[in-house]
Amino acid sequence: FLIILYFFFRKGETDFTHITTSVKRGDFTAFVFSSGQLESEKSESINIPEKLKDRNLRIWELTITHMVEEGTLVDSGDYVATLDHTAVEEQIKLAQDEMDKSMSEYEDSKIDSNLNLSNQRDVIVNSRLDLAEKKIIVEESIYESPSIQKKASMDLDKAKRKLEQEQKAYVLKKKQEENRVNRRYINYRQISERSEELQKLFNALEITAPKAGILTYFKFPWGEIIKTGSKVGPYNSVIATIPEMTNLISRT
Repeated sequence: FLIILYFFFRKGETDFTHITTSVKRGDFTAFVFSSGQLESEKSESINIPEKLKDRNLRIWELTITHMVEEGTLVDSGDYVATLDHTAVEEQIKLAQDEMDKSMSEYEDSKIDSNLNLSNQRDVIVNSRLDLAEKKIIVEESIYESPSIQKKASMDLDKAKRKLEQEQKAYVLKKKQEENRVNRRYINYRQISERSEELQKLFNALEITAPKAGILTYFKFPWGEIIKTGSKVGPYNSVIATIPEMTNLISRT
């Protein structure tokens, strides 16, 4: 009976084997498998130049003449795309022609203004001479009949009123001419400033990445993709995006 118990408990014994290994430092790689299209929850947009949003430039859209391939790894400041230079060059030329015409009109307005005011000053000089003549007549009429004296006095009053009217007219005319010349100059300055802004836009037509990342073409909700040949402007200002790779979602 003791022998049977010995063999019975002996069968329950367990052998323990110790397994050991060396710890090594290395990269931990995680693979994610998903069906459908991967998209980032957050991304940074690559937009058109800010100058293109200025309505005073009268450019409502530009064509993308070249863009790097989607999926290209870019660094901050790297080239991304080029917008059509030709359309901006045409506007710069038109603005230059308008500026030359406006400058010519401005110079002509100054000449015309000087001529008109000079004529008005001549009228005032003649009125003064006429007034002086009427004063002499009044002084000499003291030896004439009362009717002649009265007429001479009336003519003197008329000459005074005429001189006053001509002087007031000169002040008004001068103000009008100043306003006309100023309007011409303001028009010239506006065209000149527009030309300068167009030149700034021309220098900003090469688009660069705002930060490092993988370039992704911008896609509208209805499926259209912005790529080479697409038109962009103030109402569709995003050219491409650089997604944040930390948070991805799968769209099937």
